[in-house]
Amino acid sequence: MQYIHSVNFSRHARERKQNRGILRDGFNALIDYGTLYHAGRNCIACHIDRRAIALAKKEGTRIDRYRNYACIIAASGKIVTIEHVNRIPRHWRPMGSKGRVS
Repeated sequence: MQYIHSVNFSRHARERKQNRGILRDGFNALIDYGTLYHAGRNCIACHIDRRAIALAKKEGTRIDRYRNYACIIAASGKIVTIEHVNRIPRHWRPMGSKGRVS
């Protein structure tokens, strides 16, 4: 789980990550366990939900602290923003059967 050094954050995403106190482990949890959605405008949303938390727990990782966090990834691979979402927006559409990054 050493993605954060190779990831290209937008200035906005860096500021949001810092403002919201999301550490390296939290971002890596988003990438490792987050459920993927089509978020519109050729972007992908990666969201930590109950299913992601259960999967991480099975693998011995505790990520419940990051529940309902999401990041938006542009088609170029750049992280656009990191946010807290209480409810999945209606325009997000699930990707694939499992929707996991890895």
